[in-house]
Amino acid sequence: MLNKLKDDILRLLKEDEEFRYAVVGLLGLQRLEEAITRLNDAVARLNDSIARLNDIVTRLIDIQIRIDVRLARVEEEQVSIKARMDRIEEAVIELRNTVIELKNIVIKQEERLTRVEKILDEHTKILNEHTETLKEHTKILEEHTKTLKEIKAYMERTL
Repeated sequence: MLNKLKDDILRLLKEDEEFRYAVVGLLGLQRLEEAITRLNDAVARLNDSIARLNDIVTRLIDIQIRIDVRLARVEEEQVSIKARMDRIEEAVIELRNTVIELKNIVIKQEERLTRVEKILDEHTKILNEHTETLKEHTKILEEHTKTLKEIKAYMERTL
């Protein structure tokens, strides 16, 4: 019986143009319904993707805002660091100038010390000479004292 139905349908498709168009229409409608179903599925998937993209975009916006806030803090810190670096640089220049002044003072003190050492050497030489002269005079004085004692003793004996 199934074969008979098939044969009838095929014969009608060959012979009856109106029937043929009706079958084609039905077949096309089914394909359209399938295509619409596929399109609906695709649209649903696209809507899901769009929702996920919206979530991602929202998260990216949040991240961008946090980055902007952090960047603003970094820029503030950079300004603060620059100000501190400027103060440090000024302090270094001041220290450098102080070191130069101290170096000049040390050079002058070394020159003075050299002059004082030279004068001290001269005075030491003179002192040594005077010490030698004093020793000679002490020796002469001791001889004179001895002589005077002898004269005194002689005079005391003779008188």
